[in-house]
This record gives sequence, structure tokens and C-alpha cells, in this order.
Amino acid sequence: MEFEATVEQIDIRSQARRLYDQGIKLVGQWCHRIPSLTIRKWNSWISQEGFLDWWRDMFPEHSSITHVDILALEYESTQTLMTKISEGDIQAVQIAMKMVDMAKERAEVTTDQSIDKWFSSEDDEWFE
Repeated sequence: MEFEATVEQIDIRSQARRLYDQGIKLVGQWCHRIPSLTIRKWNSWISQEGFLDWWRDMFPEHSSITHVDILALEYESTQTLMTKISEGDIQAVQIAMKMVDMAKERAEVTTDQSIDKWFSSEDDEWFE
């Protein structure tokens, strides 16, 4: 059975989206600004099966981080770090040196340095 939102839920989700786009991103803040929304009502809604999936359709930012997101983050942070190192930023150099030390420590434990290994590990208990 697919979740069927009430007219009130549809209206409040639209109002919350507008607030979110204005930088007001927390449910408690929405409750303060949307008179008909209370924490009690919100908690009641989120206990309904399918509600959060429906809610997230308008809030894709709240979806889970994906493997592709991690790879993009890795790329962007490496690029930024390299730029800062090139500009002579001492803190960036220190961060890079710490990363090198951590990589060396990890290499002693495993020969696989790929982030892909994290997501395809046979021992994936850390996901639970």
C-alpha cells in the first residue's frame, strides 16, 4: 500500500520546502513558523508507514549519501587540498601529512587502498 498524504500534509510539506530554501532547515524551526505544525503532529506523521519516503520526494537533500557522493567528495576535497598546498597553506600541508601517515598505517593492515573496498566488503557489519 502506497502512502497517501492528507491535504494538510501536502500543504505543510510545501511550506516547509519554502522555509528550507530560505535557510530554515530544522523541523523545530518549521513548527515555530507554520502554526498548524507541532512536534507532536510531526512525530505522529513520521510513525506512518511511507510518510518519510513521500516527504523526501520534495527534500532530496535528506536522502542517504551514496557511493558516488563519497567519490565526488573525495575528488573535491583532494582538489581543494592540493590547491591550498600550492598556495602555501601550512594547515593544508599538515592535513596532507596526516593523511599520508594514516594511509601508511592502513597499508600495514591491508594492501587495498580503494574506497570501493569499503562498499563491497564481505564483512559489512558496520552497515547494520
